[in-house]
Amino acid sequence: ISGGAVDNANSRAVFNIDEAGTVAGFFLTDESTIGGSTGILYGAGAFTGGTRDVEDGDILRVAATIEAS
Repeated sequence: ISGGAVDNANSRAVFNIDEAGTVAGFFLTDESTIGGSTGILYGAGAFTGGTRDVEDGDILRVAATIEAS
C-alpha cells in the first residue's frame, strides 16, 4: 500500500460469464457478504470505459484501485 492506495492491477479479479448481459461497474465487500445479504460494503463504482456487453463464455477481468485518507 502506497500513499493510502492499493490496487489489484497485477492480479485482476476474474469473472467467467455464463449468461449474456451488460455490466456497468463493481462493488467491493468483505467475505461475510458472499452468498448472503449482510456484511460491509467498502465501495462501488462505474467502469471508467462505460458499460460493457458480455456474452456466455466471456471472461471479464477487473482491476480496481482503493484509496483511503
